[in-house]
Amino acid sequence: MRKASLFAVILAVAFTALALAPRAASADGPITNTGSGTSASASFFVDIDGVQTTTSVFANDGSFSGPEGSFEGSDVFVDIFQFDPGNPRNSRDDEFHSFSGYAELAPDQFQVFGDLDSASLSAVVNVCEFPGKEGGPPAPPPPEPNCFDVTVDLTWTGAGAVQTFSGKSSSHFDGCRVRSTFTNSFRPASAAGTVSDGTTNFTPNPSDYADMSSFSFKDTFTGDCFFGEPPKV
Repeated sequence: MRKASLFAVILAVAFTALALAPRAASADGPITNTGSGTSASASFFVDIDGVQTTTSVFANDGSFSGPEGSFEGSDVFVDIFQFDPGNPRNSRDDEFHSFSGYAELAPDQFQVFGDLDSASLSAVVNVCEFPGKEGGPPAPPPPEPNCFDVTVDLTWTGAGAVQTFSGKSSSHFDGCRVRSTFTNSFRPASAAGTVSDGTTNFTPNPSDYADMSSFSFKDTFTGDCFFGEPPKV
């Protein structure tokens, strides 16, 4: 089944290892958890009429399968930070604005192609301002949150060699044996496109930093691997 967010995948990975099932693994044979995913991130900087804007985008897609079920999810995070120095000779009129937003994605909105060759992202994200002034006390919250939609249309292109790391391990504790394997791949990239509110494109320049990555893992539990109830969150 498809979950609302990769956050559910992360929780499943963390907590299923702690609470595999209400029985010992040896009762029905080994218990196996598997997971995989891809992600892409990018950071952009632009100075327009003295207002400096840094925009960061992180998108990911992941899946997890274990005795508790199967989970899939894709999501995107967008951060926009703006600094307006006003009069450069008067730091008291400096203005800082920070906007952040998150959106769940349909399966085709974020895709990574080939061996981290390229990636594409198309989404609408609602971002809201976090009030406050750097170096001073937080400002009182405004009567209405300052929120707006940004349309994100970005592409990533691999710009370096793929670096792959893999490994395996085996451990024993209290009658339980855990065998684990993992593979992580990373590739530097360049990203370009638009993050726009319909009036302003916050990313008119190519990315200052971008990358693509993927991961997969498999954990197999044998023996008496009963851990009781999962922690509450």
